[in-house]
Amino acid sequence: QLGGSDALHVDEDRSRMNVDDMNWGLNEGEEFGMWPMLIGGFFLYISYYGCDQSQAQRSLSGKNMKEVRRALMFNGLFRFPVVVCYCLMGIVVGTLVTKDASFAAAIPADKPDYMIPIFILRFLPHGIIGLLLVAIFAAAMSSLSSAINSLSAATVEDLVFRGKKVDPEKHLKYSKMLTLFWGAVCIVLAFTAGNIADTVIEAINKVGSAFYGPIVATFILAILSKKAHWIAVNIGLLVGVLVNVIIWKSGAPIFWIWWNFIGAVITLVLGYGLSYLFKEDQAKALLDKVDLNFKTKENYILVGFFVLIILLSVNFEVLF
Repeated sequence: QLGGSDALHVDEDRSRMNVDDMNWGLNEGEEFGMWPMLIGGFFLYISYYGCDQSQAQRSLSGKNMKEVRRALMFNGLFRFPVVVCYCLMGIVVGTLVTKDASFAAAIPADKPDYMIPIFILRFLPHGIIGLLLVAIFAAAMSSLSSAINSLSAATVEDLVFRGKKVDPEKHLKYSKMLTLFWGAVCIVLAFTAGNIADTVIEAINKVGSAFYGPIVATFILAILSKKAHWIAVNIGLLVGVLVNVIIWKSGAPIFWIWWNFIGAVITLVLGYGLSYLFKEDQAKALLDKVDLNFKTKENYILVGFFVLIILLSVNFEVLF
């Protein structure tokens, strides 16, 4: 009905990755160029697939290392074909928008993400719509459950019990309560996601880019450096995220995917540099001069990091 592959329409503003876009993404109108996508995207994806707790928990659910390696291999092999499939679907539906005036009018100008749901409701038979809804809910539940479980597990282990051996029933009780808490937090924050970017996919990657660089740098220091200690690395992590947030809120013309690289470099330099300048004992002595109980300092760092995430998520403009 569209006229074959020759009739497919690709909006020039939505397909800016071409031979003319070998730019560095450091000026207005230079988004999605070759170099920021290559360098920033590299740090984004090694952090997401190598350090993100939701991904780590999926790997840990394997029976043995052979299954884990196989799952990671298939993830890497099939990601590109899957991405190509939904990009082609977007091109086909986008072409239909240009040819069907009533379809185009039904899509809100400021909400392009509505295009696919409206297409499903207007053009697909009811049986297929039901199957698609089941598939969407299944995919959403698997992703959301792992993310909320990760938040609950990290909170229980790092903030509540901090590695102490406790009664399993008590541990389970706290885990359930925190799962409910984080589920409620995610629901509330979901209502603010539309203010972050024009599309959902960009909003997800924009928020992730503020944190993924510092996170992967933290893992790199933990694995490769014997000198790096937790105090210096936590300082580097917080400064890396803070710099990314300042860049974001200041409106600097730096394409957001660069934040992964910027945050990683800052965290690596500060984490290793401060560890080199101040031994862990010296750093503890400096912290002890602050009127706080040393046993709770890690909690202050983690709670402060959590507050920073919340402020960023709700787009709290007044701070910047």
